[in-house]
Formats: sequence, C-alpha cells, structure tokens
Amino acid sequence: MVDNASSEGLHSAKNSLSDRRQAIARSVIFWLGFFALFFLTRVVVGMITKNGTSGQWYGAAMMIVLLLLWTGVCVRMEAGLVNPGTSLTQGSIPRTLLGVTFAVPLCSVSLISLKWLVPGVEFDFKRTDVAPLLTSALLFLALSTYEEIGFRGYPLVRLLPSFGVWPTLLLIAPVFALYHVAMGWGLLQAALGTGVGSLLFGMAAIAARRGLAFPIGVHAGWNFTAWCLTSGSGPWKMAFPSYLSHRVQTVGMIMYVGCMLFGTILLWLWTKRKARSSPDDVSRLGPAGTTF
Repeated sequence: MVDNASSEGLHSAKNSLSDRRQAIARSVIFWLGFFALFFLTRVVVGMITKNGTSGQWYGAAMMIVLLLLWTGVCVRMEAGLVNPGTSLTQGSIPRTLLGVTFAVPLCSVSLISLKWLVPGVEFDFKRTDVAPLLTSALLFLALSTYEEIGFRGYPLVRLLPSFGVWPTLLLIAPVFALYHVAMGWGLLQAALGTGVGSLLFGMAAIAARRGLAFPIGVHAGWNFTAWCLTSGSGPWKMAFPSYLSHRVQTVGMIMYVGCMLFGTILLWLWTKRKARSSPDDVSRLGPAGTTF
C-alpha cells in the first residue's frame, strides 16, 4: 500500500510534469506563430522595398505589431493568467535607459580591450552627424523590441514558473539561436554568440520583473555600442591588418562571451539579493498576473 505522504508526492510530481509539458507546448505554439510571422514579414517587406535600412524599419514595425497581437491571442488562451510584460507604462522609458546604461560599459570593454589584447587593432574615429546616430539608435531599439517580445515575453513568463530560472534560460537560448540561423547567421556564430546573448537578455528580464523595457534597453544598448565601435558607419571603425583576422575573431569572441556571462552573473546575483531582502519579491515568476 502507498501511504498518504507518498501518494501526495506522486500526485505533485505528476502535476509538475504535466505543467512542464503544457508550458513547453504553449511556448512551442507561440514560437511557431513567431516564425510564421517572421517569414511572412520578410516576404511582404521584400515586396515593398529593396532598400536595406527601409526594409529593416518596415520589418521591425510590422513584427512589433503582429507579435503584440499574437501575444494577446496566446494570453487569451491562458485565460489572462499570464502577463507577458508588454504593456507600456510610465516607467518603461527610464527602465529602457537603465538597460542601455548597463549594457554600454560591458560591450565597450569586450571590444576596446582588443586594442591591448591584440596589438595592431585600432579604433579610427571620424566625425558623425547626430541624425544618423539617432536613427540607428531608434532602429536598434525597434529590432530589440520585437526580439524581446518574441523570446523574453510570453515564452519566458510561461516557462519560468514550471522550470525555474536557469532551465528556462537554457530552453530559450537554442530557439533564439535558430532564429538567427534563419536570418542567415552561421551555425557556430548563432549558437555561441546569440546563445550567451540570450542568457544575458533573459536574466535582464527576470531581474527587472516589471516588463520588457529593461531587457530591451540591454539588448539595444549592446547592439548600438557594437555598431558605434566597429561598423565604420558610426563614430569609430575597428581596423587591423588582415593577418590578424583569425586572432581578432578568436579573442573577440572570448571577450564577448566573457562580458556577456559577467553581465548575466551580475544580474543573477542582484536577483538573489532582492529575493533575500524581500521574500515577497521573489525571482521566480508566478503564473497569475505577475510582472517582471
């Protein structure tokens, strides 16, 4: 015979397994919709314009609108018990700026350190008008917004109560990498580069607990800083002799991964500290009406 304690434990385990299966199933449904909307947007934008920058603007705007609608559908499937954190509030702009402030030093260190780690690397400065900088910053903000809605919105909130912090982040990371492969990234670059990026942005969402503004700021701030320092279209261009290419790529990836993981750990420690100081303000999201 099975005693009451064992029976309750078995029932709890079955419920936990059922919750996890349902969380994964609902997240998969959401991501299937995400990828369908992504490819639909690429086709439509390709028909509208051939200009790269204009296409990015049209694509980002279209994805934001469609993803907000699709997120609303998925939330209704949950009877409104999941809050994906997509509402615009009075504190959204300050939290976005805080995210940018957090990301800029991390990205800057990961890139500028190459000047000393790989002798021969230089950052050539050029005067740049304010208008292109502002336009690029807003474009990175728009692109980061739809990616965060797609990966740190509904899916993260849906998976987190059933799996906890690190398993949830590790479940989302390969899907985020697959999305970048669909955009034309190499498999290794997508798996390693965007994999650790997904950990940082996901931990930013968990640490913030009040919507997606903070992770959007972290995401946009990182990408905009990298563009400013390396592209040549911004204020600086990273230059080095061709024979250093392999070493720059290797050391650059090490620094990139290291700074991304450092930022992730900082946010994780902050989350744990907040949980200890405020037991009611836990780092693990609840399934009913909880924002982050």
